[in-house]
Amino acid sequence: MCFRGAMSGDLRNLIVKLSEAWHRRRGGGCLGKAAEFRVDEERVGRQLEVAEEITRSGEVVVLKAPTGFGKTEAWLAPFLMQWVRREWFAPRMYIVEPVHALLRQMRERVETYVSAAGLGSITVGEDHGETLHPTYLYAGVITFTTIDSLVYGYLAQRVYRPWRWLERGYYTFPAGLLATSYVVFDEAHLVQDDAYLGPRIFGKVVCDLALVGAKVVVSTATVSQSFLKYLDCGYREIDLLQGRREVEIEWRGREMDPSDVDCEGLNLVIVNTVARARRLYKAVASRCGGRAWIIHSLMRRGEREAALKNVEDAARSCSGGVLVGTQAVEVGLDLDFGVLYTELSPLDSLVQRIGRVGRRGAGRVYVFDVRSEEPYFKQLIDATRELIREDASKLAEWRWVKGALEDVYSEELVRLLASRGDELYGEALAYLSELTLFSYPPRREVRLRPSRYVVVSVVDVGDGEVSRSSLEEGMIKFSYEDVENSDLCRLLKTVKQVYAPVGSRGGEQVMLRRVEVSGCSEIEQYHMVVIPWSAVDRYYDDAGLRVEVIRGGAGARGGARSGGKRRSSRG
Repeated sequence: MCFRGAMSGDLRNLIVKLSEAWHRRRGGGCLGKAAEFRVDEERVGRQLEVAEEITRSGEVVVLKAPTGFGKTEAWLAPFLMQWVRREWFAPRMYIVEPVHALLRQMRERVETYVSAAGLGSITVGEDHGETLHPTYLYAGVITFTTIDSLVYGYLAQRVYRPWRWLERGYYTFPAGLLATSYVVFDEAHLVQDDAYLGPRIFGKVVCDLALVGAKVVVSTATVSQSFLKYLDCGYREIDLLQGRREVEIEWRGREMDPSDVDCEGLNLVIVNTVARARRLYKAVASRCGGRAWIIHSLMRRGEREAALKNVEDAARSCSGGVLVGTQAVEVGLDLDFGVLYTELSPLDSLVQRIGRVGRRGAGRVYVFDVRSEEPYFKQLIDATRELIREDASKLAEWRWVKGALEDVYSEELVRLLASRGDELYGEALAYLSELTLFSYPPRREVRLRPSRYVVVSVVDVGDGEVSRSSLEEGMIKFSYEDVENSDLCRLLKTVKQVYAPVGSRGGEQVMLRRVEVSGCSEIEQYHMVVIPWSAVDRYYDDAGLRVEVIRGGAGARGGARSGGKRRSSRG
């Protein structure tokens, strides 16, 4: 008993150390909070319970905890504690995030924790669609990846082919790594799509990994039972969704206008499409004297990261400003925003957005109606509107949110969604039945979502080569369901030069080969293509890709079906 008490004490002290390190890294916050770090014993106690349950559990652990609870410290501490106790349950860890846009902040956060724990030998890496070459999920002791990259790696779909006539034998390598690892799916509910394909395949992959011995945690504040039923291997649920957040929430039954946004303090605006984000950002930047930033998926990676750093600097210096974003900033953004202005979105999405304020103090939220449900499924928007328009303040009560999620994601609605993806799901099952260890993967397509994606790097190209770092900073992930009617296709029709990476020279320089793309569908054969900056500069500005220009006026409707929406991709 004393020994176990000592171990609990060690784990508790580690959680506190991690929390303090991140507090200092963030700069303490500006919403009336003192700069010094103070231990919240009640919260640390709950984090400790979660960490201990994860450590000893042999089942999949589903962690339902409020936004701002400190889930990251709770699920990371058990992995780091191995090096302190010299008692091992997994040699490596995968942190699986739903979106690319905020991976840098999460990686910096984990690197801060590793350093604070005095475990500098633990390497932290990334492997996902916005890295130049796949590492077969072997980027570090702790590897950040996305749900798409992890699932496609497990299914032997992320096999790097440097030359089209040469295939490399890495097909089952990622599966072997995952089977012996600790895998955390952060905000896993975001794998949902408008055909409910993602949750079904996700459930099969999670159960496969758990049944062969991987330790798996599914972490989220907003997941319904209709999602969890696909974890048919069983799971241990830790439900901490109780109490009320310090957030005042008001429903405004009209569309958002730039004049609604206050320039004082550090505030956040989230809208549903790239086109609306661009328009709103330009108007808000003009009103607020340039103290505004924008983040969405149709921006180059380096510019997204620069915008996020500017927001972080504003938070530390208490200088204020407004961040405008799409679903790309819906999760993972750990900053002290005072006010959120958000468009109506499906209930689970809306709850996540509200979680960006009131994290360390009181906050305010204004929810605005939308004219078009795009890019979401209409029934989800209608059901959410019906639940909140009479009393939006209920969104701050976790018990109400839990019940409301079941109302929105009713059995009837989920059945309707799933029927749209039954054919793709059948194809996935056929693929899985043919997937064999140490063999070439089946010659058929398997998809986690109805959408596909191609990574395009927009960068200065000189003499047929470009630096690796420039290539990665210029990356944009284009997501689509129909390539011929996508923003990617419209962009390709305006440019004359397209390149593909073919190898490296001296490690840092990447060699490029000119490719001919006579039809947009041909682009799908490439893992990544490169377009010279000079060819697209008139279609790109400080707010990212000028979707309203490449659509030739279609952007006036406000729809943005590329770059990533949550129900088939993300924004």
